[in-house]
Amino acid sequence: MYNPEKMERVFISLFLIVFLIPFSCPATSSFEIDAQLSGKQGLDQLPALVKLADRNTHLSGEKYRKIAEEIVALAGPANMIPEHTFGLRTLAMAHHILNQNEQALNVLIQSRRISQEAEYLIGVVEADIEIANMMKFCFANSPKALAYYQKAAGMSQQIAYAQGYVRAHNNAAEVYMDLERYPQAVDHYLKALRQAEGDAAIPLEKRIVLYVNLAEASLLLQNQTLAIGYNQQALDALTSLNGEPPLFLRESILIQHHMINRQYTHALKLIQEKLSKMARLKPMYSNVAFNRQHAAAFHELGSLKEKMGQYREAFDIYQKVIDHARAGSHRQLEAQARFNRARILTALGNHDSAWSEYALTAEFCRKRGILRWQQQSWLELADLAKKQEDYQAVMRFRDAADEVGTQIDQPRLSAEVTALLVRYESESSDRAVAQFRKQDSWRLTTLLGLSVVTVFCLILIVPRNRRRIRSLVHHYELRQLEQTTELNSLYQKLRNTGLETMSSGELEAKITHLTDTKYHHSSLSSVDAEFYQKALVETIVREKLYLNNQLSLDLLADRVGINRSYLSQIINCHLGKNFNGFINDLRIEEAKRLLERESSSRTTIIDICHQAGFNSKATFNLCFRKATGHTPSQYREKMTHLS
Repeated sequence: MYNPEKMERVFISLFLIVFLIPFSCPATSSFEIDAQLSGKQGLDQLPALVKLADRNTHLSGEKYRKIAEEIVALAGPANMIPEHTFGLRTLAMAHHILNQNEQALNVLIQSRRISQEAEYLIGVVEADIEIANMMKFCFANSPKALAYYQKAAGMSQQIAYAQGYVRAHNNAAEVYMDLERYPQAVDHYLKALRQAEGDAAIPLEKRIVLYVNLAEASLLLQNQTLAIGYNQQALDALTSLNGEPPLFLRESILIQHHMINRQYTHALKLIQEKLSKMARLKPMYSNVAFNRQHAAAFHELGSLKEKMGQYREAFDIYQKVIDHARAGSHRQLEAQARFNRARILTALGNHDSAWSEYALTAEFCRKRGILRWQQQSWLELADLAKKQEDYQAVMRFRDAADEVGTQIDQPRLSAEVTALLVRYESESSDRAVAQFRKQDSWRLTTLLGLSVVTVFCLILIVPRNRRRIRSLVHHYELRQLEQTTELNSLYQKLRNTGLETMSSGELEAKITHLTDTKYHHSSLSSVDAEFYQKALVETIVREKLYLNNQLSLDLLADRVGINRSYLSQIINCHLGKNFNGFINDLRIEEAKRLLERESSSRTTIIDICHQAGFNSKATFNLCFRKATGHTPSQYREKMTHLS
């Protein structure tokens, strides 16, 4: 039955829901901002401005930029370094919100420089972390992002800045997660977690987030037990949290719980609720933050639909991920979504469309320097070409994937080698110090004993062997004079020909030939050396011994019929190279001949690498680039154009 009073109450309730709830969210309006700043002038405004900038990242880019510029204008002339650098970081965030990423990066670099000059190390750490975030999200440069995160973590540890240490390791772990290097990600998450658990100043919410991240990484490493354990720790910590948890944290933990237990229907319902809640709370976010949150949530939904076998729905959802990731300047996620769409097309048997999608993804990644998904796209294209029996395309795509793989491996290998060297030097130094302290008294006793014995021997020997000693001294003086004459002759020769015309390698080889004390007492005459050098070159070229990837100095000496030490002396002093350099130069010449001869055949770069005698493609690429200035692929293309 129609009841006017009841209907009136319903309409009033609807009015309150529709019009008043948006104003009740924690966003700060421009009127509130003006009210907080009213009656304050000059430096008195600074604390209120810093508070506004710190708590109201949802403001529009222009409003946020205005607040940041006011902070910088007030704190800079007053030499208030913490506030000044905070203002610069805030200004960088405003530029980022406005999609002015280059300007944002320049401002962050300026903030880091000011902090470093003032020895405000917390500011340096915060700037490094923000620069790394820009490298990760906006420029898709994972190696640089990792370098800045590691730098921030190291400095945070030195100055006992726990929050910076936790942030740096957590963000570095997220980069490794994007690169699918899950063991390294777990290592960084655990470092952050140990610091967070041992420092009461770190909020409990940070620990909960780390538990969630560790559960996700454990799941990707197919360690179900660890994933369940970390997820349960997150749930337990959530119940003991005082107050309301951060936005979407509870939903993320529950979604992960259902995904671990393969309760996909429950997880799907929670993700849809999360997306609806995001849409309602859009006024709380800047445009960039809103789009990033939506891109991540839609990516979760697309992955879940894919697992449930609902490929067409997942395909459409990944398009939403692309749209939101592009609006939020999250290039890595956009590239991943493009790749996932192509993978779904392959699963649906639509190979022509998949081919086009993979090609577009590879080109998108190439232009933006996203190496991982570029390499994966080339490999998938090679597989599609193999199914179509287009073997020339297979070789072309695999060579492109190998080329990208070299770019991926070089920063990683360089970082790992540097870390190992630092660790080795540190451990060697510690061992040496410990051993020296342990044997200090023993060494002192031994030295004293040897000194006494030496003095006693000299007393006995010198009077009886004066003639022999004079002969040795005279021989030494003649040898020194001979070396001095040879060096003077070399200097005059270099001076006449012009030092500037010689490369550093040639100069080093010539000087090494005269000054290397290793062969001063060698019995190898110059005539024998010339004979053996000729035999060496003839044997190694005639029998092509350099094509043997197991070739060693001993094996080469046996084949030439020469003493091992004489062979080493000939290569070092007469050819001006070390053994590896001599052999690799011959292998590079062989590789060039193969590339020129096989420029239009089906031989891949890795096959040519092995045929030329190299064991490692990375070593082959580095030696080839050093010798020719080109990669093998570029050299083959050049030869193809010339022919």
